[in-house]
Amino acid sequence: MTFVLAAVVHATIADIQNPPVTRCPGLDNPVVDVLAINVTGAKLGEEIAIDGAVHVKEVVGQHPVLQLSFAKPDGEKLPCDPRVMPCQLNLCNGTTEQEKELSKDWHNTCPVQPGMYSTHLPFLLPEGQDAKNYFGDGNVVVTFKIVNGSEVLGCVFIPVAIDVD
Repeated sequence: MTFVLAAVVHATIADIQNPPVTRCPGLDNPVVDVLAINVTGAKLGEEIAIDGAVHVKEVVGQHPVLQLSFAKPDGEKLPCDPRVMPCQLNLCNGTTEQEKELSKDWHNTCPVQPGMYSTHLPFLLPEGQDAKNYFGDGNVVVTFKIVNGSEVLGCVFIPVAIDVD
């Protein structure tokens, strides 16, 4: 199964962003549907939190993974950099604090049963010149893709603004 979320990130400190959630092209009937996302604390050197409301429509298999990626608004993909954001998170049997927090609503175990779930993903945005170079003007698109093996379970993207000053 695969879940995907994408977002454009651009915010100022303490702002709460409620960006529109857009389903990835070609995924008309996802097993996992992301209904809403809000973003807080999107400032370099600060902890950002991405919270979501997710509807799981069918039992989700044994090893679902959340794949995260960034792009510029013009579509240019940014390289995966684990110093910026985790590139892949296990949605079951996670071992990191981020994985455990993200999957808390389904007790970090598989299979995930159908239902409505809340997700919470906090991580520290880097600071310094490398981070400013990576994010540019702060406008990025974040994609969230949920997969189980080669099967894509869900995929969305959102615009987010990151305060780079």
